[in-house]
Amino acid sequence: MTENNKVSLENDNNIQFNRNLRGYVIFWIGQLISLLGSSVVQFSIVWWITVETGSELFLALSTFLGFGPTMLLTPIAGVFVDRWSRKKIIATVDFFQAIATMGLIFAFILGIADIWFVLAIITLRGVFQAFHRPAVQAIIPLLIPKDKLSRMNGLDYLFNGMILMVGPLVGALLLNYFILQEVLWLDAITFMIAIVPTIIISIPSVKAPSIIKEKTPFLAELSEGFTFIRNQQGLLALLAVFTAANFFMRPLYVLLPLFVKDIHLGGPEELALLFSALQAGMICSSMIMSSWKGFENNAHGVALGIFIMYFGFIVCSFVPQSLFPLLILGIFLNGFGLPIANVSSQTIWQKIVPPEKLGRVYSVRLTIAQGSGPIAIILSGIFGELFGIIPVLVIASLFGMLFLGYSLFFTRFRYVEKTVTTVETPSILPVTIEPHPVTE
Repeated sequence: MTENNKVSLENDNNIQFNRNLRGYVIFWIGQLISLLGSSVVQFSIVWWITVETGSELFLALSTFLGFGPTMLLTPIAGVFVDRWSRKKIIATVDFFQAIATMGLIFAFILGIADIWFVLAIITLRGVFQAFHRPAVQAIIPLLIPKDKLSRMNGLDYLFNGMILMVGPLVGALLLNYFILQEVLWLDAITFMIAIVPTIIISIPSVKAPSIIKEKTPFLAELSEGFTFIRNQQGLLALLAVFTAANFFMRPLYVLLPLFVKDIHLGGPEELALLFSALQAGMICSSMIMSSWKGFENNAHGVALGIFIMYFGFIVCSFVPQSLFPLLILGIFLNGFGLPIANVSSQTIWQKIVPPEKLGRVYSVRLTIAQGSGPIAIILSGIFGELFGIIPVLVIASLFGMLFLGYSLFFTRFRYVEKTVTTVETPSILPVTIEPHPVTE
C-alpha cells in the first residue's frame, strides 16, 4: 500500500468516525430528553404510592411489577433486537410508552386511577423496557470504536447521572404546584420528542451473511446468548457478583421512600434530596471514568465500585435519625461506586461480544445479573413489614459485603479478562444522517 493510499484510508476512517459519532450524539440527546421526563414522573408516582398506601408491600409490589416483566422478557426481546431493525424497535417502544402514560393521565382525569390501575401501567412500561434497553445497548458498539468505549460509557453515565439528579428535584418542585396527572404530561411529551432523533439517523447494519441466508430457529438464537456466556470462562463469576449485588442492595432502593418518611420523618423534598445525592455520586464518578482509559484489569474496577456501594449502604443502614447529612453521604457513596462497577463491566462485554450477537448476549446477561431482583423485592416488602426497615437494611448490607469478599478471593472473578477470548468484529455498513426514515 502506497503512502497516499494510507493517508486516504485514514481520512476515510476519520470521516466515517465523525459520521458515526454525530449520529450517536443526535440519538443520545433524544434519549436524555426522554430520560428527564421519565425521571420526574417516576419520582412523582413513587411518592404518590408512598403517601396513598403507606405500605412496604405496595412499594415492593410496584418495584416488582416494573422490574419483573423486563427481566422475564429481556432474553426473548434480545433475539428480536438482533433480527429486527433496532431503530424501529426503539422508536416503536417510545411511542407506546407515551401512549401508556397518556392512558394513565386520562384515568386520573376520569377518576378511575386507583392503586391497581397505576400498578398495571407500571407493569406495561416494564414490558416496553424489555425491548428498549437491549436495542439501545446493541447500537452503541456499532457507532463507537472499541478504543473509545470506556470513555463513552463514562460520559453516558455522567450525563445520565446529571439528568437523574435533576429529575427528582423537579418532580418534588412540580408536586408543590401541580397534581400528579398534570405532571405526567411531561413524560408523554418527552417520549414523543425522543422518537424524532431516532428516526432521522441511520443505524449501521451488521454484515452477517450466515444469519441472512439461513433461517435460524428462534429457540436456537435464544440459546446462543447462554452458550456464548457459558463458553467464555470467567463471565459467570462476573455475573454472580452483580447478581448478588442486585439481591442484597435491593432493600435500600425498595424501602427508601418509607425509610425517609417513617424513620427520618422526611417528606418529598428530603426523598428528592437523597435521589439527587445518589446521582451526584454517579456524576462525580462518571467524570473520573470518562477522563481516562479505565482499569488495566476491568474486574478490579467492578470489585472496587461494588465495594464502595456496599460501604455506602452500610453507612445508610446505621445512621441515626438525627444525622440526616450522614444519610446523604451514604447514598452519595452508593451512587459513586455504581459507574465504576458498571462502566468496567460494560467495557468487558462490549469488547468481546460480536455485534450480531449483542442483543441476545446483553439480554441473557441482564437476566442473569438481575434474576435475583424480583425475589429480593418481594422479600424486602415482607421482611420490612415483619421486622422493620432498619434490621432488613443492616443484614442485607453486611451479607452483601461478605459475598463480595468471597467472590474476590475464592472464585475466578478477578481473572475474567485474562480468560475471555476476544472476538473479531464483523464489518458494518456506514451510518449517515438521513433527512427521512430509511430501511435497514
